[in-house]
Amino acid sequence: MKQTKFSFMPAIVAISVALCAALSSFATEYFVSPGGKGDGSSWESPLGTIEAALVKSDVTVVNLDVGTHEISLQKTLQIDRAITIKGRTGDPKDVTVRRPAADTVAKKNYSNFTLNHAGATIRDITVSDGFLTTGNGCNVYLNNGLVDHCIISEGNHGGQGGGAGVYMTGGRVTRSVVRNNKISTSSAYYHGGGVEATGGQVDNCLIVGNVAYQGAGVYVNGKDVKVLNCTIVGNNGSEYPGVYRNSGSPQIYNCVIADNTTTAYK
Repeated sequence: MKQTKFSFMPAIVAISVALCAALSSFATEYFVSPGGKGDGSSWESPLGTIEAALVKSDVTVVNLDVGTHEISLQKTLQIDRAITIKGRTGDPKDVTVRRPAADTVAKKNYSNFTLNHAGATIRDITVSDGFLTTGNGCNVYLNNGLVDHCIISEGNHGGQGGGAGVYMTGGRVTRSVVRNNKISTSSAYYHGGGVEATGGQVDNCLIVGNVAYQGAGVYVNGKDVKVLNCTIVGNNGSEYPGVYRNSGSPQIYNCVIADNTTTAYK
């Protein structure tokens, strides 16, 4: 009787490919705590800065411990890959990422975060004290990706530009509070104290206490902008302090826009 020979090689190759795909799908998490001196593999051995985690070639998740994380390098925290940066507790008030006070004194021109990838996410953190004298987006410059359940506050723009809180050309800001961001210069060239958007979506957000000459709460400058289910209150500016539409036909639905003042630009 003729015997049939079996080859196991195709099966081995298929299993190897499937195993590699499965392994690559697992998140590689790093842990960061202010003052940490470890390798980032756990809360017991955390890295000391966000920058140290972002340079890891295999990073997909950066976990931030409770406390204040100062941006140590003289540049923006730029996310060009599918990386999630998130706070430890889920409460954004517990974890703050901020620009050091010395940077604002020296008038360094760096946004705190720049998100460029569809899979780039910041979640459950406060982003504060971004400072610019030129350009856009003191705290967050959002080209793509997601800002979810964050507090964006105390951005200060001292020159020509927009979006002291968030400047966005795409992506999404959701479930967040954008508050107390300010563009200090009184001119029609300075707008969007809370949010300036040329694209993207803002939804389910509270936008409050921001200051700019035009559109202190939200300044819209594009047709593909969506502002949905937001509360935009208590903002101050000289022209349309709640929402200012400069161009395009944005979709602004189901929002509360109230108690924004034009009594004085301050």
